Amino acid sequence: MGHDACSGVRTHTAYRLVSLILSGPWLSIPRFRQDVAGLKRELPVETQEAIERHEAAGTFDSPEYEAASVEWVRRHVCRNETALDSFFEALGDP
Repeated sequence: MGHDACSGVRTHTAYRLVSLILSGPWLSIPRFRQDVAGLKRELPVETQEAIERHEAAGTFDSPEYEAASVEWVRRHVCRNETALDSFFEALGDP
C-alpha cells in the first residue's frame, strides 16, 4: 500500500497534497533487507546458519529451518509468550 501511495502522489499532484506521512518496511526494500540482516545477526550463530543454509537450498520444510524460523518469530515478531501460541495456531502450528 505504501508503494501505491507514493506512486499516486507522484502521478496525481493536482490534488494539492499538503502533507503525507508514510511508514513501513516496504517503502525501501534495500533498507528492509538491511534491517532483516541486522535482526538475523542477533540470533545465535547456529540459527543464522540454519536459516541461510535452508534458504539457499530452498528447503523451507526442513525441521531445522522450521526450528530456526520459530526462534526468529520468538525474538523478532511475537515476543509475548501468551500470544505466541495463538500466533502459531493461526499459521498452522509449525
